[in-house]
Amino acid sequence: MINEPGPEHSVWLLPEAQVLAALQEEIRALSAGGDQPVFCPHVTVAGDLAGRPENTARICRALFADTGPVAVRVTDAEVGETFFMSLFLRLEVPGLLRARHSDLYAELKKPSVDPWQPHISLAYGMAADDRRAQTRARLAGAFKGARFHLTDLVVARSPSTLPIASWSGLNRIRL
Repeated sequence: MINEPGPEHSVWLLPEAQVLAALQEEIRALSAGGDQPVFCPHVTVAGDLAGRPENTARICRALFADTGPVAVRVTDAEVGETFFMSLFLRLEVPGLLRARHSDLYAELKKPSVDPWQPHISLAYGMAADDRRAQTRARLAGAFKGARFHLTDLVVARSPSTLPIASWSGLNRIRL
């Protein structure tokens, strides 16, 4: 059964290796002051899912079997008011990925998050101050318009109740 008890988990998409490394370095640099956690840069497709992660991975393998790497474009660097979107890169994604997002929620028999806002966070819980505004402007200059591919899907142990340093990948699927 899809809704069997199990550890909370999420479904992420990871950027291609070179972009992943560059974004990871940005996250490390932003956390150097000690007030932001370090985490793996990712696009959350579905978060805080209950049930068995291996069932979610099986569904993802079927849904994403024909997608291949997904081309995306950074539309801007933005700041938000929520902890997990305090500083992020907003992404333009193809309709196929939006369809897979909806399909995944339907298969999991869980209400979809609407509207889905594809993005890659670069800081969690960053204070709304001059540093954040300057960092947003710098990141917009560096990444706005950038195009790359999302190449891997990860079922991750990353519930919002778990310390971010303890998040980990459980299953990895190459697109």
